[in-house]
Amino acid sequence: MKEDEVHMTFVKIPYPCCPKEKVVAYPTAHGCSSIKCPNCGKYAVFDYDNLTARPGKVCRGAGKRPPANEQTARTTRAALGS
Repeated sequence: MKEDEVHMTFVKIPYPCCPKEKVVAYPTAHGCSSIKCPNCGKYAVFDYDNLTARPGKVCRGAGKRPPANEQTARTTRAALGS
């Protein structure tokens, strides 16, 4: 099977909260991802290996960068009071 043929086939996985909304998964995709529902705003965890979805929790602060060096880490800890 050619690579172009593989990418032409896909599966639609519905959100657990809003079944009308779907995520497209290709057969070569592996792993999991957390995606926000475009309709209601709730998060869902999509498992591309099993082609399933389950409700997820919000992970606060996941997009923030860790401190660049130890001096910045000490300053951050002091500012937070920890």
